[in-house]
Amino acid sequence: MKQAIKNLIGKNNAQRVSMARDYVSVFAHRGWRSCRFYQRREKTRSPKIEKFAVSGYQTFFGYYDVTPFSKDNNTILAMVGPRNNYTSFKDEKILVGYFDRNSDSGFRHVDESSTWCWQMGCRLQWFPEHENELVIYNKIVDHAYGSVVQNIKTKEIQRY
Repeated sequence: MKQAIKNLIGKNNAQRVSMARDYVSVFAHRGWRSCRFYQRREKTRSPKIEKFAVSGYQTFFGYYDVTPFSKDNNTILAMVGPRNNYTSFKDEKILVGYFDRNSDSGFRHVDESSTWCWQMGCRLQWFPEHENELVIYNKIVDHAYGSVVQNIKTKEIQRY
């Protein structure tokens, strides 16, 4: 039977099938530590795991359709709310800010907003013209719902 399979798929392909069968056997019966590549001590890179949160508060990073990461990947936009997953009360505010991945200074508060919900926050996101400095988010402006474009480094509001 083995010879018939070798004749059918060729000698080289038969060796590949045999090697694949051995690897499957190692994983299934002996555990991954017995596998050949583990025994050779091949180096793999582990991902860096970072935690960004404000203790005692809900920290969230926006909705699925916008990325909180700056263009240079060094800054992560975030909102800090008082409780977990509930409908906000009138005039209850969340903090708008960011985490700097290159320092251990924690959350950097930029502004506040009372136009938010537990699912989408205040729609905090990077402003397309300057994606490492300018952000846009919803806020009450002149006693009405509006949006603000703000520089997160200087806290200067550039546009309403």
